[in-house]
Amino acid sequence: MLLVCREIKTSLGSLQAAVSEKGLCRLLFSVEDADRWNLWFDRHFGRIPESGQHPLIDELESQLNEYLSRKIRAFSVPVDLRGTEFQTTIWTRLLEIPYGATVTYGDLAFEMGISGGSRAIGGAVGSNPVPILVPCHRVLGASGQLVGFAGGIDLKERLLELEGARIPFDSE
Repeated sequence: MLLVCREIKTSLGSLQAAVSEKGLCRLLFSVEDADRWNLWFDRHFGRIPESGQHPLIDELESQLNEYLSRKIRAFSVPVDLRGTEFQTTIWTRLLEIPYGATVTYGDLAFEMGISGGSRAIGGAVGSNPVPILVPCHRVLGASGQLVGFAGGIDLKERLLELEGARIPFDSE
């Protein structure tokens, strides 16, 4: 089974990207704990990806840089989402949030009929293995505050500013 990774460079900094035969399966920010990378692959694949070149990672790097330069608003790189049924349902819903738009964890819980489910939604959003492509940065706290993002709150704000989402946000 194909499982390849390599570091990619963007204006956000270096990211570690991994692809399976189905698509991009993991994207890790440089500020994240590298141990999470190994644990995630052990859980979902039973092995760590090999470092190397792959055309899908090249395409991801190109599309990320185009997105960060405001040349594209959506990605066409296929993703291989690995998680529980609940998580993949939430991640699939995140793909429907338009560029420049935001929703709250509570909005998603209400929409999906999960009474008091903001925490469950937050857990699923926080487990997103391919941030940016699955736009978890577009999910905000109850009053529109910036909360929870693997790349850090500053990066979340940068991504929302890039997309022209309404700012400034109160991140406290």
